[in-house]
Amino acid sequence: MSSLTAGYARTSLFGNDAEQQRAELLALAVAPDRVYLDAGLVGMTRPRPALGEALAAVRCGDTLVVTALFRLARSTPDAVNLLGKLIAAEVALAVGDVRQPLKGRRCSFSPHLLNRRRRSGR
Repeated sequence: MSSLTAGYARTSLFGNDAEQQRAELLALAVAPDRVYLDAGLVGMTRPRPALGEALAAVRCGDTLVVTALFRLARSTPDAVNLLGKLIAAEVALAVGDVRQPLKGRRCSFSPHLLNRRRRSGR
């Protein structure tokens, strides 16, 4: 059985461009029918149905692709929990274009930076 790639994108109500994230996932070799999108979701405890679908769609040896870590996880504990699930299922995680150097970029879950990212559409 060959491995598959699934992509997950999440946008809030602050003007984030779902189509831009979708285009980035397609450019990262995710098939159009394997892109899962939670659009317009705000709140730390609000359910993310598309994330549940994406996690259910990947199996051992598959890869889950996100454009940025903060699109997958809402906080550091959330990231640890989700990464634990992926590791247990033996699913790889690809964050953005791994062929491009990070050039000093970093992901932070501080509320100030998250709000600024939401408003900028990143």
